[in-house]
Amino acid sequence: MKNPWVVTYRVEHDAGMCIFEAYRGSKKECIRIAKHSVAPNFFEGHKITTWKPIIGPAKDWEDFLEEG
Repeated sequence: MKNPWVVTYRVEHDAGMCIFEAYRGSKKECIRIAKHSVAPNFFEGHKITTWKPIIGPAKDWEDFLEEG
């Protein structure tokens, strides 16, 4: 894919916070997935307080990971 986009999720729960990539594909599909995302009650056994889908160019996500 020439210019892939990603859907990442920022998850805050009672034990902390994490951000993870959930899908990589076209911009259109990433927008659709993010729009229809529903927060679960628990993540890795922890009660979720905030669940936020984030979409953007894959390059931005890769740059964020490199800055780490």
